[in-house]
Amino acid sequence: SGIQGSSVLAPLADFASVSFAKLRVTPAGVPSYADAIEMLRNFEGGVESISTIYIVGDKNKLLGAVPLAKIVLAPPGTLLMMLSTGHLTTVHPGADEKTVAELFDKYNLLTLPVLDEDGKLTGVITADDVINMLRAKL
Repeated sequence: SGIQGSSVLAPLADFASVSFAKLRVTPAGVPSYADAIEMLRNFEGGVESISTIYIVGDKNKLLGAVPLAKIVLAPPGTLLMMLSTGHLTTVHPGADEKTVAELFDKYNLLTLPVLDEDGKLTGVITADDVINMLRAKL
């Protein structure tokens, strides 16, 4: 069905142990509101940590991101790409902690997708991860 939840360990640094939710665009079509609800019901990670669902295509290439609030407020049957945020702030796996913290601060982020050189979603850093990283430095 192309619906899955993923768990990724430390895509950037030791502080970034993250679970993230993603839905795959398949030849059968683009994920819908119903697909998102079903994925959340079956997600094996910590549901309390999900604030965004990521939409991926072939080879896990990131196509879009939809905040959970938009899904909750959308009419049933809405295609998720219609709810996707416009500009996506992303980071590469080699980014340092300072860069990550600055991006969270500058854009008031809850999550930050980690993309490799091919645009493949390899992980997600959450605001909690950044707080934990900063606390470790105190």
